[in-house]
Amino acid sequence: MTSKPTYEALEQKLLEAIKSNEALKQSEERFKRFFMNAPMPYQSLDENGNIIDVNASFLEVLGYSRGEVIGKNFGDFLARDMTNHFKENFPRFKAIGEILGVEFEMVKKDGATILVSFNGKIQRNDQGYFRCTHCIFQDITRRRKIENENMLLAGIIKRSQDFIGVAEIDLNIIYINPAGQKMIGLDGDEAARTTKIDDWFFPEDLPFFKQTIRHSLGLTGRWAGESRFRHFKTGKAIPVLCDLFRTQDPETGKVMNYTTITRDITDQKQAEESLRRIEWMLTRSVPKSGAGFNGRTEFDSASGDLTQFNTCRVILDAVGQTLLSDIAGDYLDLLDTFTAVYEKNGDYALGLFVSDWCRFIDEASRRLCNTNDNQEAFRCGQWCCHESRWGKASKKAMETGKPVDIECEGGLRVYALPIFVGEEVVGSINVGYGDPPRDPAKLQGLAEKYGVSVEDLLEHANRYESRPPYIIDLAKRRLHVSARLIGEITERKQAEQERQMLQAQLIQAQKMEAIGRLAGGVAHDFNNMLSIILGHSEIILEDMDPSNPFFPGIKEIFKASERSTNLTRQLLAFARKQTVDPKVLNLNDVIAEMLKMLHRLIGEDISIKWVPAKNLSWVKMDPSQIDQILANLCINARDAIKSVGKITIETDNITLDEAYTREHVGFIPGDYVLLTVSDNGTGMDRATLDKLFEPFFTTKGPGRGIGLGLATVYGIVKQNDGFIYVYSELDMGTTFKIYLPPHKTSATSKTTKNGDIAVFSGTETILLVEDERAILEMTSAMLERLGYKVLGASSPHEAIRMSQNADFKIHLLMTDVVMPQMNGWELAEKVLQVYPNLKCLFMSGYTANVIAHHGVLEEGVHFINKPFSKQDLADKLRDVLDND
Repeated sequence: MTSKPTYEALEQKLLEAIKSNEALKQSEERFKRFFMNAPMPYQSLDENGNIIDVNASFLEVLGYSRGEVIGKNFGDFLARDMTNHFKENFPRFKAIGEILGVEFEMVKKDGATILVSFNGKIQRNDQGYFRCTHCIFQDITRRRKIENENMLLAGIIKRSQDFIGVAEIDLNIIYINPAGQKMIGLDGDEAARTTKIDDWFFPEDLPFFKQTIRHSLGLTGRWAGESRFRHFKTGKAIPVLCDLFRTQDPETGKVMNYTTITRDITDQKQAEESLRRIEWMLTRSVPKSGAGFNGRTEFDSASGDLTQFNTCRVILDAVGQTLLSDIAGDYLDLLDTFTAVYEKNGDYALGLFVSDWCRFIDEASRRLCNTNDNQEAFRCGQWCCHESRWGKASKKAMETGKPVDIECEGGLRVYALPIFVGEEVVGSINVGYGDPPRDPAKLQGLAEKYGVSVEDLLEHANRYESRPPYIIDLAKRRLHVSARLIGEITERKQAEQERQMLQAQLIQAQKMEAIGRLAGGVAHDFNNMLSIILGHSEIILEDMDPSNPFFPGIKEIFKASERSTNLTRQLLAFARKQTVDPKVLNLNDVIAEMLKMLHRLIGEDISIKWVPAKNLSWVKMDPSQIDQILANLCINARDAIKSVGKITIETDNITLDEAYTREHVGFIPGDYVLLTVSDNGTGMDRATLDKLFEPFFTTKGPGRGIGLGLATVYGIVKQNDGFIYVYSELDMGTTFKIYLPPHKTSATSKTTKNGDIAVFSGTETILLVEDERAILEMTSAMLERLGYKVLGASSPHEAIRMSQNADFKIHLLMTDVVMPQMNGWELAEKVLQVYPNLKCLFMSGYTANVIAHHGVLEEGVHFINKPFSKQDLADKLRDVLDND
């Protein structure tokens, strides 16, 4: 058993603890005085990162007063993006107990930021628990800036294409950058450091270096000028432009080293030499052929202007013959021979002859064709000079996409290049070069081939002054530049034309869309009014004796209502807001059934040629829309044919590739079913084609049309995700091509319970919902006359109450689509909760996509267009009620 300590022992331990605490306090005071007076900023944080103490250097560096920092969290003095970083890592510091070189970006009182590097330790109590931190930091903003600048400078020096070298005072090399090592043939830094500046120069150049360059360095500290370096491996002389200067200590002014920045000017020297040669060549004499390129002529009278046969005109229209001639002058001035620029199909965009030799041989070869017709001459294959320029040179260059250099049929050589627009070859350019043959045997062969005398050939050959090889090489390089320039001009012109076309199409599309929105907006109200007029007039006619004097007038009202109904439906078809019921069908079958009706429409003087394609793909669309398309197109074709004529209707399967769709903006590549309707009528001009599909645009006289036929066709095609293309020329006729997307499955037939027997009346109960009171009453009367029991509701909520309270079976819900509070589709969903097997018939003049997606009915959805006649309603009701 341990004995209890005596009083004296306890007193002794207490005295020792007091002395130990006093020593600790003295130690802490010394530590605190040390840090407080330290030249480096000091701070102490508690376990939450709040500042306990700072020294004067801390306050001086950051600009705060003591009262502004004590008790604040250290993170409050950090840049915003570093505050969270501190809070996340402070616990790690407390756990590890020490940090070295941790960098933070701190914010001074004036808002400026400084980059600091922290060192710190954790102080713990006797039990090992955290007490506080002791940290000092150093402002490294300027040091880091200098380091970054040095790194940037080092990177620039390393990546520079110029020679950059540094040498000591005794001219021993310290550093040569990679470009410099490559320039003088050194392998790596070690090889560079073993050389002196003297080694860079040829022995014969050293006196100049020592006497002039060193002297200038001693006087001004800099020398700049042209010299030459020696390549260490090949011994080759490298002309250079050298800037050599001394580097001094900014504080003491002591020379530290020499630095040079040197540029290889080999290309510049070669260009200067070439320029001197060209200037000498072009100024030494006047070409013997006459006046040089300034005296050039177009294709001479023997062949005429061949550009008039240009049907392609891509390059010719984009660049123009004047500019093409100016571009050709850049290289043809050097050679005084001939040049030609061709379109992709071989048509001439430019042809120039300068030398007498070239013109003489071309005339002679042209006479071999024995025809005055240049187009026949092209085809005959006897025009040897044309065959060389086009068939053997330029055509081959376009096929290979590379330069072609051949001997031509006239004794010279032809150098041809393709002309590119992007990656597409759009034409070719060529030039003749070389001396005419003067060898007697060769001249004799040419004389026999072209039927001319050797003396004439020799005379024309002697008029041509030879060009040295470097002139020919320069002309070829200029030809490359000219080919690129023609391609770039053509590309810009095509881009501008495409931009203008797209702008015009955008404006047209916006205009058509605006008209479509207007048509859809008025259709609903207009059709409601027509429903009242049409329905009541039909009921009155049923009840009225035909002998009644008002009977003819009421009948005219009924007919006018029907015509107005067709008018609004055409407007909705154009606006792509017509509600349709698409079926999977074969165009051949639908067109074949319609041919008799089309014959009656167009009359006996115009024949119809029907060319159906075999194995035609199926399409999915409303059959009535095909009828509308054919009727409108055939009526327009009939009106365009003055007396006797022909309309051709064709079908086919077709694939549109990307090349075709690039030329026809708005078309999408893929497979389509093609419907073509052509006529041999009067055709249309460009102004008419631009407005062709606008509603109410017509070229017919008063009373012959209202201008909605083709607008309807356009709307139907667009509603079915198709495309329409029109080609027409005055006095040549018109062709409409309609591209419809194919449907992958074939049609399936459906039969009704009653087969072919039509039942036009019934006894079922119908819940009728219509927010227009007049239409509600009129439709109720129609239904009652057909024998049906009618529950009429003027709002969706009233209809719901009726369905819930009815003590008898309701067979069918007949509802308007567009109504306030709730649309017809939503109403049907609620009523079907009470009557799950209830059948529904929607009615509207404009569905607003409530029951149809972009005007196309979902399968199984029944719909009747307003306005409708009593007979239309009777047929539709039996169709809905008698089928599952």
